[in-house]
Amino acid sequence: MTAISSESKPMLAERTIVIIGQEAPVLERLRKLELFGADLISLPRVDVAELEKPERLDEAIAHLYGYDWILFTNPDAVHYFLRRLESKGLDASALDDLRVCAVGNATERLLRDEHVHADVVPASQDAATIFASLEQFLSGVSALTGLNFLSPRATSSPDSLARALREAGARVDMVPTYRIRTAAADSGRTAALLTGGADCLVLTGPESLSQLTRLFDAYDLRETLPGVLVFFFDEAVGRSAAECGLVVRPLPAQAATEQLAQEISNLLTAESRR
Repeated sequence: MTAISSESKPMLAERTIVIIGQEAPVLERLRKLELFGADLISLPRVDVAELEKPERLDEAIAHLYGYDWILFTNPDAVHYFLRRLESKGLDASALDDLRVCAVGNATERLLRDEHVHADVVPASQDAATIFASLEQFLSGVSALTGLNFLSPRATSSPDSLARALREAGARVDMVPTYRIRTAAADSGRTAALLTGGADCLVLTGPESLSQLTRLFDAYDLRETLPGVLVFFFDEAVGRSAAECGLVVRPLPAQAATEQLAQEISNLLTAESRR
């Protein structure tokens, strides 16, 4: 390994970097950033599972006739909602009388595979674009008044889209449909990320972004991580992260560790001066 000068070691001193993803070659390079003073936190893998108490979900399924729209914000919502439908002796045809909004291409593809037609597929995942897409489909914001939306999620906490729909006169039921699981041993480190203790995040590959959106149960992350720099190596990952409202910056894919540390340091410094 290339010798590192003592002057270079504090380059990332007092910087907390959260690494998201499990891509081994990238992880090996990122871990060497500790030699330059960085405090590295690896986000534990985020998984999803069935609800232990699905009473609210079952109630929503039993009263599907009371909804005008169902809003699927990620593939997990599709999978677990349809799985619960099946457990009740129903199938995807139970949604035929509802309008369907699918957030993200992966969500729309899964719905299509399950023979569910998506009426609205917004061009981007930020809440403003989703709202505008619904408004356009309905030919005006006034048409939202009195509509009932069902939003299968991991939690019942309202997001900016739900608030905007409610302000427009719609009713939005955020119904827990699955649950988020992380490694218990890493709960403290996960909390550090949740409370804004990170200077920046690094997405190691395509799976990283889905891990992040799962963790926060959010498709639009601009409210959750306002102003936090998110670094990426792959252009497609960067585009997807930007669509989620993140402040993204590219990192050189083949750079040596010292060059990588210098680039991160420079970008963080530049951002702090804005």
